[in-house]
Amino acid sequence: MRKGQGVEVKLNSLHIVVGNKTLLKDNGIELASEVDGYIKTREKLGETAIIIAHSKKQCNNNIDMGANYDDYICCDKEVCGIITLSDRPRDFSSIAIQSLRKIGVMKIITLFIGG
Repeated sequence: MRKGQGVEVKLNSLHIVVGNKTLLKDNGIELASEVDGYIKTREKLGETAIIIAHSKKQCNNNIDMGANYDDYICCDKEVCGIITLSDRPRDFSSIAIQSLRKIGVMKIITLFIGG
């Protein structure tokens, strides 16, 4: 586990990385431009992207249906999924913003409220 970045799991020849771009970069996993573009689009919507990637020391292109489960995993340093998360605005958020405007705050860049 890496604080603020994600987690890594190593099982046999499989290395799974679940986390942010920094964690993937630290593991030598580069994002394809379309993956990076998708993440940037989701982040502009206020979502947090959690990237799932893996690497395997050897690729097995001849898959036997009776083979070990990690033989089904693709090859080295590949993104295999993205999960995006977002918070739902609280019911009183618009009231809070209106209250701030009433006391003279005209520009609100970002308002973070911990849960």
